[in-house]
Amino acid sequence: ANVKECHLVSSIIKPDITIILISVTEVIECGHFWGHCDDDRTRSALTQIQTSLNNPRSLLMPLPGNLQQGTLVAAPYRD
Repeated sequence: ANVKECHLVSSIIKPDITIILISVTEVIECGHFWGHCDDDRTRSALTQIQTSLNNPRSLLMPLPGNLQQGTLVAAPYRD
């Protein structure tokens, strides 16, 4: 790294948050895993999403046509 790069790194504002709780949902191999933030807000959002997806009266329907970039979708997961 050159002197200019080192100066930029040292001038970055450091966050107030020093610890982030993460729930590991799947381990692929050492250092390679899937997870999500493990806080009340995330747990609440995931519970609402799972409840909506598993509700037999949900208004979910197949997508007509191709997906557009940035579209949020839900799909069945199979091992």
